[in-house]
Amino acid sequence: MSDLRISATYLAQPGPIGQDRLEIVCNEQGVGDGTLAHRIRALSDKGELPPGLAQATDLLRLIGNVAAHGSERSIGPIYIGAIDDFFIAILEYLYVAPEKIADFQKRLAVLSGPTISDVAEMLRLLRIDPANRAVVYIDTPDDSYGTRCVAEVDAHLRPFRVLAWLDEGTAAGLLDAAYNADCEGNTVEWANLPLRYGPYCSTWVLPESPVAPTKQGDPRRLDS
Repeated sequence: MSDLRISATYLAQPGPIGQDRLEIVCNEQGVGDGTLAHRIRALSDKGELPPGLAQATDLLRLIGNVAAHGSERSIGPIYIGAIDDFFIAILEYLYVAPEKIADFQKRLAVLSGPTISDVAEMLRLLRIDPANRAVVYIDTPDDSYGTRCVAEVDAHLRPFRVLAWLDEGTAAGLLDAAYNADCEGNTVEWANLPLRYGPYCSTWVLPESPVAPTKQGDPRRLDS
């Protein structure tokens, strides 16, 4: 649900204010018997809603009854706004919050991974799947310039899962050597190293990668 800010006019039609919409939510959650207040409290008993939110059904029942029975008491904007917020709070708790938590867990999994410094281990990880793995930079909270890592990547070497973070050591030494050989025009060293700098800025791939540069100074880096 992309827009939770549902208008009070929509909530109020066609029956008691917001009741039919909340009943739909209860039905989707498997609570179909009893009054609306009872059903919302049942959601709380199931652990689907926090107790404090369920207690707000008293407000809903009061205002809904006033609207349904044509009472002379006024239903002002403050009440409509309260029901609006109540309905949105239930939707957010049931549908939005779990999705956000799941998204956070996925992002956390993407960023998780061991830290390595050994060149042999870095090359081993890359050689498992040369076409879909590379060394790239990823921005981290601790380093605004980014941190190098071995990652699973898409066709444009955009990372979608970190396999290992790279620390100072022989692995970093090979990355620097590949970069220097490419930029300084050392053809012999460039050809003999087991890693290529490129094809994009701040990326490294194995020579057997289908996107590996075939010459020094790959022009694709200018477009990255």
